[in-house]
Amino acid sequence: MFKKYLKQGVTVAETENFKNGEPPLIARIVATALFAGYFPLAQGTVGSLWIPLLFIPYALAGYPATVVMLTAVPALAIVLYFIGVWASNVCEPFWGKDPGRIVIDEVVGMLVTISFLPLSPTVIVAGFIFFRIFDILKPPPVRNFERYKAGWGVMNDDVVAGIFANIGVRIVLFIIAAL
Repeated sequence: MFKKYLKQGVTVAETENFKNGEPPLIARIVATALFAGYFPLAQGTVGSLWIPLLFIPYALAGYPATVVMLTAVPALAIVLYFIGVWASNVCEPFWGKDPGRIVIDEVVGMLVTISFLPLSPTVIVAGFIFFRIFDILKPPPVRNFERYKAGWGVMNDDVVAGIFANIGVRIVLFIIAAL
């Protein structure tokens, strides 16, 4: 059933196949990052919080940032990026262009933000702050990446915001180390 959606997404004409005009459940689960996108306010911030909530306990437990962890975070970002493109393609015809409910892009952006950085609560919180600033303000060229069609546009601007946030955290770490 979902094979055709992997290739083309859902067209508006196909929406009557689903009850209540909602996309398939699996697409909703992915796009809304386990329904975080249904939060009534600041959905992007709520979706972004998944990463601090998952990784701060790991960092507080004293686990080192091993090679496995340093490669697992960017690998997860890559996998979730493509799954997010698919889910966004499926959900946009139901919910409109880049709706607030789609927050998988924020999850991926946060993963990009903390990729290849030491995992400490301070770094994760700084990454969260930098990411939200770049995601909300969308300075050039971040906003330019929204112009891509469908799921690509939904996901790309947050990946670029994550790259900028990663660089911002690195600059702060460099300044602190130099003091």
